[in-house]
Amino acid sequence: MQVVFDWKKMNVLKAQDKEGNWFVLNGECSRCGACCVWENCNHLTYENINDKKVSKCKIQTIKPWHCAIYPKDPSAKLFDSCTFKWEKVNG
Repeated sequence: MQVVFDWKKMNVLKAQDKEGNWFVLNGECSRCGACCVWENCNHLTYENINDKKVSKCKIQTIKPWHCAIYPKDPSAKLFDSCTFKWEKVNG
């Protein structure tokens, strides 16, 4: 898999699946916490907003590589709570 990454914004711009198709990631963060790769990450906290429990990463702007590339693979199933979606594009 090939990933094009924006280091300034710390996010994936586009990714290529095993068959060579290119995808872009669309959506915005719903603060569900699905991008946290560790089950008990000490950087992940929760707060209540409008009676809804939402996650907050304490190191959002300097998060590690493996956190910043979530969701990294267009063929992988995203968590139901994640509002990001992969959309196929032409290279």
